[in-house]
Amino acid sequence: MPASSSIMSSIATKTGDDGTTGLLFNHRVSKTDLRIEANGWLDELNVRLGLLLAELPPASPDERKLVSDIQLFLVPVMGVIALDSVDFDRYDQSAITKPDLDFLKIIEERIIKIESEGIHFEKWSHPEEKLEATWHLARTGARHAERAVQKLRESQLLHPLYSDLLLQSLNRLSDLFWLESKKLQCKHIKYKTTII
Repeated sequence: MPASSSIMSSIATKTGDDGTTGLLFNHRVSKTDLRIEANGWLDELNVRLGLLLAELPPASPDERKLVSDIQLFLVPVMGVIALDSVDFDRYDQSAITKPDLDFLKIIEERIIKIESEGIHFEKWSHPEEKLEATWHLARTGARHAERAVQKLRESQLLHPLYSDLLLQSLNRLSDLFWLESKKLQCKHIKYKTTII
């Protein structure tokens, strides 16, 4: 049966062999373009979140849903970043899924919830357990992505309607991931103290 014309026959299209890659709406740019660098870090953050999901036990449904929701949020974020400024209006009028404007509020509510449990930033964290360290891998990934997106804003390459949302969300995600690791660390300390 012949392959559908709407499906690429191979991932190896060879269109990037000249060192360029595509933005939305068929613009070609160098693979060293700041937008490609930013999306590269967001892609890496997504992979680190996948590793985190693989480490989270089934007995942590809230955390698993949180990580999955963050991954879903990152997809349209990468779409916004993969825009040429001449296409901002075209993007706004398109049916392409846009970043969730309520996402930041959801993350901030999660931060408030954890801090209400008595977990706060006090000093530098030194993760000793694998899952704790994996939360920190996500945290450092968010920081890398945040710096790359900030470069876009400084270069006036970032869609102004989403600029604040993207940077504030990545900043909060880093804070949240730190708290999630600290919460886990506190549980381990309490457990060790109990069995001793």
